[in-house]
Amino acid sequence: MMLGLSDIISLLIVLIALAIALATLQQNRNIHEESNRPYITVYLETIKTMDKANDYVILKNFGNTGAYIDKLVVTPPYKSLLPHTDLTFFDACENLFVAPGQSFITMPYLPKHQNPIKIKDRTFELEYHTASRTYKETITLNEFATRFQVTSDGDYKKAADLSINEVIAKSTAEILRHNL
Repeated sequence: MMLGLSDIISLLIVLIALAIALATLQQNRNIHEESNRPYITVYLETIKTMDKANDYVILKNFGNTGAYIDKLVVTPPYKSLLPHTDLTFFDACENLFVAPGQSFITMPYLPKHQNPIKIKDRTFELEYHTASRTYKETITLNEFATRFQVTSDGDYKKAADLSINEVIAKSTAEILRHNL
């Protein structure tokens, strides 16, 4: 049995339509994956409470899916805040689940030989996974630049002149202003 010209053209049209449908399906799958994936990152935030500014390192999931952290390596490393261990928050992050919108806040603690003015860039190598995919990020933070950051729009009296309720209220307002 011979195929006629119209049969061959029909077959080509069907094959082209099938290829377009498969490509569209794959593109939709990729768009869905990208819009629903976790986006875990590390960033610096300076929070001013009363007359003192403190730098914080924040680990946050900006994505729409939770993920487990597999590895988080900081170079050069921070020093531990706890006297009885050398572990930092970043060392303890393995197997930590970070839900969508969830953040963890820690104070960076520099070893005595690390002057924050001398360290410009600190690198965070981050690996995390969901049930179906693994993600790797390398984030470089310029810690020196945070020294120039405007930290507050309020004019506060000296902390010693305030009651504990005023200190808590102003500290909470500053944290909420940063959306942490």
